[in-house]
Amino acid sequence: MVQYAAGQIIRANEINSLPQMYRVTTPQICNNSTAQRDITGLAFQGDANASYLVECFLAYHATEAGDIKFAWIVPAGAAGGDSPIYTGSWWGVYGVEPGSSGGTPGLLDAAVKSIITDFHARSGDNVVPSLAIPITYLQLGGTSGTCKLQFAQSNPAVHDTTIRAGSCMRVSRLS
Repeated sequence: MVQYAAGQIIRANEINSLPQMYRVTTPQICNNSTAQRDITGLAFQGDANASYLVECFLAYHATEAGDIKFAWIVPAGAAGGDSPIYTGSWWGVYGVEPGSSGGTPGLLDAAVKSIITDFHARSGDNVVPSLAIPITYLQLGGTSGTCKLQFAQSNPAVHDTTIRAGSCMRVSRLS
């Protein structure tokens, strides 16, 4: 990160390239629905033909029956595709999956995927909170617009699936 001295002139392009932080201020709840919903607070305006590194720290709670899944909504024209070599946008999710027997840290979804593919992650019981750390490289096309993270239950359940307050996202513009 750039270090500035007192009295130094800072150019607009330097300020615009600093990482931006976003966070969830109130719990986001999904109950008995597999329909993706926005995670309020985890969205940013992407510029046309720009690329971004997006790092998230998501604390969540989900039941073994309901599970949780994440997805990105991005402007039309964002590069992607499920090819073996990712030349466009991609993402992966790392975190802790408790499982019904306590679980261990590990990949929630082991494959690097196209930005247009959702990730299924699980939480194994009704008590233990979980952690997911999605990391995304996003390459926008000629259309600017809102880039937002969403979540849903992987399977309908009678218990809530919750993104906890304090979950956050850091967005760094790369080009």
